[in-house]
Amino acid sequence: MIFRGTTSHTRRSCQTVLAAHLLSIARVIAPILPHLAEDVWQNLPFQFTVQDGSAAKFVFESKWPATNEKWLAFPIEEIDFWGKILEVISHFT
Repeated sequence: MIFRGTTSHTRRSCQTVLAAHLLSIARVIAPILPHLAEDVWQNLPFQFTVQDGSAAKFVFESKWPATNEKWLAFPIEEIDFWGKILEVISHFT
């Protein structure tokens, strides 16, 4: 994929998605792999701010990632479509 310039909408969209996933993964693995999570956190190219507006200097200063219901909401048409796809696939397996 070719991005045109540093202000490209596509580039910013990809960076936003990658940053959201990286932050979530670092916070989820922190209780199991604290050293790895902290290493990731310390090398983020940006600061993560908590609800009070201060920067979370350590991964354990941030909260568990919240579920974004908007991202999980699928239109009924898509659910029906993928249900039909799974039904067709199940006939061949």
